[in-house]
Amino acid sequence: MARQPQKQASQNAVTGQQFASEANNNATQIGNWLTPTLESTAANPQGFGQDWVNASKTQAGQIAGSAAATGKHNLDLMAERTGNSAGFAPAQDEAVRGSQSALSNAMLGIDTENAQAKMAEKEAALGQLGSQFGENLGAETGNLNASTKAVDTEADAGKSGWFQNFLNTITALNPSGSKGNFAFGH
Repeated sequence: MARQPQKQASQNAVTGQQFASEANNNATQIGNWLTPTLESTAANPQGFGQDWVNASKTQAGQIAGSAAATGKHNLDLMAERTGNSAGFAPAQDEAVRGSQSALSNAMLGIDTENAQAKMAEKEAALGQLGSQFGENLGAETGNLNASTKAVDTEADAGKSGWFQNFLNTITALNPSGSKGNFAFGH
């Protein structure tokens, strides 16, 4: 007849195995959703999204166009006030070139920021995919270790009878470990 500690340790082993199985099922469900999502993100990162890129470029174009129009308007106004428009054509051309250069730089900056966002998304997805295996097995392994410890406890609990105590006493009296040669009074 099994003793209470053995019964408890046996039940703990079963419980640990059940928890490990549940952790495995949960990890599988999460992985079935998460893995394809991360793979998709790694293969096709979105960055800020095309709508944001388009809106940002439109805004940059509007700002550059407004700056060019304001510059031209101010030069036209000055020519009208002074009555001398001879030297303002080159200045107008330079104002338009400056606004176009600013527009080009703004567009390049938008594309660069979007590319950096895409790379960050891709790196994050790949990093999460790489660590997913260890994370999924962590809970399962911990529960199986608890189950193993419970089995060990169950086995140790069976070693507490009179015969095991007798053997422990004999071992304690014979520290040299030699059979039949007790160390009494030698």
